[in-house]
Amino acid sequence: MIRRFELVNGRGFSLDLNNGGVLGFEPDGLGFERETEYIQSGVAFIPIKSEISQGELNLRMIIGLNIEFPYKTFKDFGDFVTRSPLKLIYETDAGLFERLCVLSAMSKSEVKHGFAFDESMTLEFITPWYRLAKEQTSSTEQRFAAGLYGKIYAGIGPEVQPSENLIEDPQLTTLEAVESIDETRVRIIMLD
Repeated sequence: MIRRFELVNGRGFSLDLNNGGVLGFEPDGLGFERETEYIQSGVAFIPIKSEISQGELNLRMIIGLNIEFPYKTFKDFGDFVTRSPLKLIYETDAGLFERLCVLSAMSKSEVKHGFAFDESMTLEFITPWYRLAKEQTSSTEQRFAAGLYGKIYAGIGPEVQPSENLIEDPQLTTLEAVESIDETRVRIIMLD
């Protein structure tokens, strides 16, 4: 997979930076820089404060390539990126990453080679890189029906023989996930 850039402006409109109309490439500044303060303790150093620097991204932009009206395309792009804040979406084979930013600089020259603008754009980051994660939740009733509940007390009850104990530790043990429960071998105590 080749990398992909997309911008979303403050109005929620998105623009793919990988097409002929607007092409962003040669990125510089996708990483991060950390500033850390230390105190010395003997021969060791102990970090006391750590901050990520703001950072900026420089992109080379080809605007209006294979477009009949490159000046209008440039104007439309300028209108798009001035609607702050912008969200930069960066997608690679490692996943999709996002970062909020604002336009810091955009060069403007004349159409080169008779067909497109060759410009540079600088974005200042206002957040670190982040990924959106979806969380799945379930109700207590759903967890109960699936057998995912309570604590399991091993070795308690007349139907459980110590040699048949499913849990090696005879002390109280909490299981994070249980796929199936054989009720003749363990007793489940419900928690309120």
